[in-house]
Amino acid sequence: MLSKYSRLIHRVTPPHRSLSFSFSFSASPDDLLRAQVSGGDLDAAAATLLDLSTTRPPPISSLHLVFSSLSNGDHFHSAISLYDSLSKSPSFSPDLITFNILLKCYSLARRSDLARRLFDEMRLRSIRPDTVSFNTLIKCFCNENNIAASLEVLQTMKDNGLRPNGFTYSMLIGLVSRGCSNSELGLGLIHEMLALGLMPSTVNWNCVLAAICKDGKVGTARSVYAMMGKAGALVDVTAYTCFLQLLCRERMVGDAKKVFDEMSEKGVHPSVVTYNTLLQGLCVNKHLEDAIKMLNQMIVNGPRPSVVTYTTVMGCLCGEGRLEEALGFLDQMTGQGLEPDKSMYSILLGGLCDRGRMEDAVKLFRQMEVCGFNDIVAYNILIRSFCKSGNMNKAKDVFDEFVSKGLKPDVIMHTSLMDGFCRTEEMEAAKELFDDMQRKGLKPDIIAYSTMMEGFCRLGRLEEAQELLFDMESRNLRPNKVIYTLLIIAFCRAGNLDQAAYYLGEMVDQGQQLNDKTCRLVIDKICSGRVPQGAGYLLNYVTEKELGADQMIISEILNHYCKNMRMNEAADFIRRMSEKGCHSGIVNSNARMHEHCIKGEIQDAVNVLHGIVMNDIVPSTFGVSLFLDHVCSSGQLDRFLEVLPIQFGESGNSSSGICEVL
Repeated sequence: MLSKYSRLIHRVTPPHRSLSFSFSFSASPDDLLRAQVSGGDLDAAAATLLDLSTTRPPPISSLHLVFSSLSNGDHFHSAISLYDSLSKSPSFSPDLITFNILLKCYSLARRSDLARRLFDEMRLRSIRPDTVSFNTLIKCFCNENNIAASLEVLQTMKDNGLRPNGFTYSMLIGLVSRGCSNSELGLGLIHEMLALGLMPSTVNWNCVLAAICKDGKVGTARSVYAMMGKAGALVDVTAYTCFLQLLCRERMVGDAKKVFDEMSEKGVHPSVVTYNTLLQGLCVNKHLEDAIKMLNQMIVNGPRPSVVTYTTVMGCLCGEGRLEEALGFLDQMTGQGLEPDKSMYSILLGGLCDRGRMEDAVKLFRQMEVCGFNDIVAYNILIRSFCKSGNMNKAKDVFDEFVSKGLKPDVIMHTSLMDGFCRTEEMEAAKELFDDMQRKGLKPDIIAYSTMMEGFCRLGRLEEAQELLFDMESRNLRPNKVIYTLLIIAFCRAGNLDQAAYYLGEMVDQGQQLNDKTCRLVIDKICSGRVPQGAGYLLNYVTEKELGADQMIISEILNHYCKNMRMNEAADFIRRMSEKGCHSGIVNSNARMHEHCIKGEIQDAVNVLHGIVMNDIVPSTFGVSLFLDHVCSSGQLDRFLEVLPIQFGESGNSSSGICEVL
């Protein structure tokens, strides 16, 4: 089968002749090939080499010349094609250098399949791969991010008695440290290098450190720094900055400051990126004064603060409501010739809006427009702020302006307007926006649905809220805890506790548990209503689902029963909670008193009550009420008064605590 080079033989014949005349008739094939290569006609050189191979084996020097020229000229596929053609000749006899050149071609062409096949062919030809061969194959797999294959080649290299060098490990460390990094593998390779007497480069250390820091391993990072010191390696600004990022991310700001100070002690000058890293950590962890001080030090001593530096500090100032200071830094920054970017403008705009300074916000918004920074983010910030303040006319004007520019509003913008209309109880306007959003091909997300449902629930329009729920579920959007809580509270408020219990059941069945705060809110809505039977049903449901396990919630449930004189249900509640293994002090103590009362063991019941008080815990109204209910119903009130370890009128925490309840 003829390759493209076979077809080139006839095309390049005339140049061969003219070159023959210039080199004389006795010019060697090597001279001809060199002339073609030096002239940049690599196709002609390849064709000449292929032509020579039809009559006799081409000189090995010619093979090296042509293949290396093709490789260095990035003609990888041409080299592969030429090799395939030459290998069909019985007289073709490549050596180790030839194969190494070809391996490089295959590696750069990202053809690991061909490189592996070439490796096997070397063995068939009894050519022993050397360190260069193995390194080239490893590089091929590294280029394809194939960690497993790269490490397999490394092991084969060792099994063949070859010693990996620094280049071998550098490739592998770079591979395991980038992308989906594996810090353990990287650190293992560093240990191998040290065991072989190879000194990892600064880049090697930094790659492994970056992977370790990305994995959040503070202790391991410290160990690596110690290793670097023992190995005499230079801890440069990149390594320090990487470690600072980790410490700040883990909220170890005190340690980060120490590492930062250590840099100066060791003669490593922090870069502006280093400063920005620490400033970010200080701001996130509410060390704002330290951040401002550091920024001022940079202005005086350097390095010169960047826009990112100012943006970090100004963002923190805005978050704390210190807008005048933030605006002062803006003036300072522009005075130094730095131009605010879109991110900084957005932070300032958000800060002004959050503080209700809408007039200043609009001025800044127009300034952003002049700079070309008025994108959808800026419009969303302004619209959301007008909506929160209830100024829907302004919000709608900004929305219309955005649309008039030919820009397309997103789901966030529609949702902000819908929320504003819901707040002002303009549900028809909100619903029109909701429908308009879908007509434009935008798909409402869970936040859009919850916004509309909250508006309907607030106005008691529960059927429409449920219709939205059905619509959402038909679109394969799963209701979240927020939506279920909205419905549960709304139906509780409306007195429809059966429906509230239904949605609570749906919520639990989907693995979404009420948190303590929400559970208290639900119980409060139930217990404050005038439907005790339904409330009791829902309270029992909460208990059965083990949603009311904390002491405050249990107290509220017990107080509900007590207020409605439903002592038998209260006792049953205590029993069930105790059986479920609830370790609340209220449940345990009341359960023990209840058990002693049933058995007529009044002295033991009184001892339990006394023990609670002696621990400086005022017993619950329910507990005492339940206890007295048992005592009175069994006609043992006199006996109770005889064994009660309290003398009325005597001072002390225990007596005053029980007397107050009684």
